[in-house]
Order: sequence, then structure tokens, then C-alpha cells
Amino acid sequence: HWLRSFLTRAFDVGVTRLTFVTPTRELVRVCEAVAAEEQAEAKLLCVRLFVPFARHYDFNNKAKFYLFPIMLALGVDVVWLDLDIFLFKNPAPRMLEQAYAPGQWPKDVLVTDHFDEHCIN
Repeated sequence: HWLRSFLTRAFDVGVTRLTFVTPTRELVRVCEAVAAEEQAEAKLLCVRLFVPFARHYDFNNKAKFYLFPIMLALGVDVVWLDLDIFLFKNPAPRMLEQAYAPGQWPKDVLVTDHFDEHCIN
């Protein structure tokens, strides 16, 4: 399931605490399963909003503009992440390791490539 992949990736890259908000029972169940599998019940809060909404984006706005102030009032730092992003670790340590590998000449230039295909952008 795509949500399982997103949540486990968040923990893989070092997100320390995460609140997932959804209007659907199915996604809360997936979220809770990930929390159990990752032994992250204290790090992953799965919230189902029962607020009625007329337009598909109303749920998003209610989660953002009602839940955020409550969390901020409780002293919780908040960052909003959409689910269509890819989380990644800081690449600098790995790049420096590659550039200055022991027993090799230092590299002047490092380049990356796509994992799934070749692309020039």
C-alpha cells in the first residue's frame, strides 16, 4: 500500500515523530499497522477526522487549519507534508565519502543518475 511505503520511508530517513490525518477508516488501519510493525506507537499518531466536508479538499483544509493550531498551542512543532513528495536523507555525507575515499585520488566532480532510467535533466 502506498501509505505503508510513505510512512516507513519517513522513519527510514529519520523523521522522529509523525501525525497522519485522514477521513477514512482504511487509511487509519494502514497507519496503525505500520506503527505496530515499526514499533513506533509512540512516534506515529494516526488520526481520523470525523468532520463532515462537502468538497474533497475541505478535509485537507480542516486538518491543516483546525488541528495545527491545537498542536502548536500544545508546544508541538509542526511541518505539513503532502503525500506526493519523496523524503530523502541529506546526501552530503555520502557524497563526501565518495569524493574523498581513502586510497583514491580526490574527485573534482561527482554526478548522479536516475535509478530507473537515463535522463539529462
